[in-house]
Amino acid sequence: MTRKAGSIVVDRLRERILLGRYFGCWHPGDRLPSVRDVATLEDVDRKTAAAAYRRLQKEGLVRVEARSGVYLRGAEAREDCSDPLRRLHRQWLEQTLTAATELGLDSASVSRMVQAVAVVESRRIPVIDDDDAHADLLARELVSRTGLDCAGCRIRDLPAESGPLRDAPFAVATPTVSVRLRPHQRNLPIVHATLAPALLDELRERARRGNVIVIVGTDGLAAELAQALDHGLVGPANRIRISRPLSPADEEGAEKASQIVVWPGAPAWAARLDGSGNGRYLVADETVREMRRQVARAALEYVSRSTAA
Repeated sequence: MTRKAGSIVVDRLRERILLGRYFGCWHPGDRLPSVRDVATLEDVDRKTAAAAYRRLQKEGLVRVEARSGVYLRGAEAREDCSDPLRRLHRQWLEQTLTAATELGLDSASVSRMVQAVAVVESRRIPVIDDDDAHADLLARELVSRTGLDCAGCRIRDLPAESGPLRDAPFAVATPTVSVRLRPHQRNLPIVHATLAPALLDELRERARRGNVIVIVGTDGLAAELAQALDHGLVGPANRIRISRPLSPADEEGAEKASQIVVWPGAPAWAARLDGSGNGRYLVADETVREMRRQVARAALEYVSRSTAA
């Protein structure tokens, strides 16, 4: 087979592949006709057909895999995806732009919304409770899980015209505290901070097996758990004791008499009493999702005000 004939095979094979791609016969990643099939179709020997595929591989049109076959490449196959973070960013952009187009949004609208989200996220989110330590505990966890600027504060620090609520897009509080916020909130949305269901599920399961000591890190959380026990919401009150230890000596020997459950925010030394305490969240996932929804709502309101102005 002459060099000219070999180049003709390359051109014909390239044309067939491109036309097949256009007509939807093949998609990136699909297996293409084998070297044997190409050789039969073009009436050439297998070496010439294999050489044609190698030429197209150099052009980036196909991928030749030994003992596997020849596969169609696409634009995404030639992209350097070695950086996982870059790949995630690209996927996010693709999904965002696709969704925006389907909604009839142009790039300028998307840009305004993203900038509005940045403005909202720069504002401090008050996390409110009567107990300073409890408010700070909730705020620290929410900072780590949302990336928002959350800070603990108390109801008495919330005058209506100034203070933490003045510029906040929303506030976070336990359901009990949120009822008392109404005179201060000025129609500000309140996200309820609720406990992660897995914590109570574990506590109930432990209580079915015997006595349980729950070690907590704040007086506020201890009081709420005690009230929940009193109302029968947590488990059998005669099997569960809430403990707020100030030193390891306060719980010395306790693990021998009862099961120990260490809740998030308890002293670091208490973790040795309950190996399953690592990685627990205090706040429910639904609270985090609702905070994200409130960020989106506040951003849309910001865009509306900016456009009207």
